[in-house]
Amino acid sequence: MKKLLTFFILLLIFTSACTATPKKSTLPKLALENEIPIVVIHGSGGNEDSFDAFIQKLNDLPDPSTETLKVTIDGDGQLDYQGTLTKDAKHPIVSIGFEENNAPIEDWSKGLQKLLTHLKKTYQFQQFDAIGFSNGGLALTDYAEEYDQKEDVPHLRKMVVLGAPFNELDPEDNQVNLDFKEVPFQTDELKSYIRNRSKLNPQLAVLSIAGDDGSGEKTDSIVPLGSALSSRLIFPENVHTYLEKITTDTHIGLVDNQEVVGWVHHFLTDNPPLNTEKKVELVGN
Repeated sequence: MKKLLTFFILLLIFTSACTATPKKSTLPKLALENEIPIVVIHGSGGNEDSFDAFIQKLNDLPDPSTETLKVTIDGDGQLDYQGTLTKDAKHPIVSIGFEENNAPIEDWSKGLQKLLTHLKKTYQFQQFDAIGFSNGGLALTDYAEEYDQKEDVPHLRKMVVLGAPFNELDPEDNQVNLDFKEVPFQTDELKSYIRNRSKLNPQLAVLSIAGDDGSGEKTDSIVPLGSALSSRLIFPENVHTYLEKITTDTHIGLVDNQEVVGWVHHFLTDNPPLNTEKKVELVGN
């Protein structure tokens, strides 16, 4: 009787394993090598829908994206797509949601690498642009330093970081004037980005946007200005273009701010010749 019971238990486990629905990781292959997708990445606690309002405002401006592909990346790097792209896609947007949306930045970066490898195989993308909000901007930075040089991924052309806490959140570590050239204290996170900045693509263009909530505390209510603008300690000497902007808004307001949308749109659609001189614009300078 015990042997029979054991048999049925094993049969049930085997049947459950065989009938479990796998993650959808296959898409119909298309030749979209001439298109440059825009990858958008939420901050901690967000998901693939976090940028919906931002995407809508971006698409209300000239030369909009015609299609959006959403994808969830689980903790094992499995990809769950919602929808697909068509052969008529122009400037398609890929909106990412991390299932483990409070995981370490390095995990997000590794998941992004797996996604982009799959997108290159599927759509033959050669380049991509990206927008990262808060910790999503940190994930993009880690990706740019650690994975963008690989041949199996499309290469990062332009990246936008919105309120990214490069030097974490302690106000005392980030008490600076706008023309600062150093912060009072570099966190391990910032030190890591600075240590690896020589790996950045010298043709990369970066736009760093920070928020100021108007309280006089030089913060967007969560991320100090000094932390968000610590991007200037990482990028300017190692990329082709580095630009900074400050808007009056709170942290969460950055992804629903029309001024920010306008800056991002201009940055992504402005395509000067590749032989233009190196460009750096710092606020406060």
